[in-house]
Amino acid sequence: MEDWKNKLIELIPEEREEWESEFSIYLAFGTIRGLVEDAARDSNDDLLGRCFAFAQWCFDQEEKDLWNSAGVSFYEHLADDPSVERIVHRFVKRKTFEDIRGLIEVMGKAGAAKRIEQRYSNGD
Repeated sequence: MEDWKNKLIELIPEEREEWESEFSIYLAFGTIRGLVEDAARDSNDDLLGRCFAFAQWCFDQEEKDLWNSAGVSFYEHLADDPSVERIVHRFVKRKTFEDIRGLIEVMGKAGAAKRIEQRYSNGD
């Protein structure tokens, strides 16, 4: 099994059956986005922390498929759901946000990127 699948199973074991099936890292991030949206609405900080930890782990890897999938299948969608936008600053390292801010802006969410930046500055 690939390292990223093992990491998924370690961090988000409640989805183990899906993680063990045949799918790509890009599809995995689609599932994770759904988990994050639900967890943000439910204030499930534990699940949010684990999902964002996986995204950060992928983003920090040298393998292009891993850091690229974190960027285009996860981070660039952080402003798609208002409940997720409001918690980004709590779960994404500021340096990572600075690196991915352009992805959010390219998705037509410059205002959201600015609001997220303000939350980092305000310490909300």
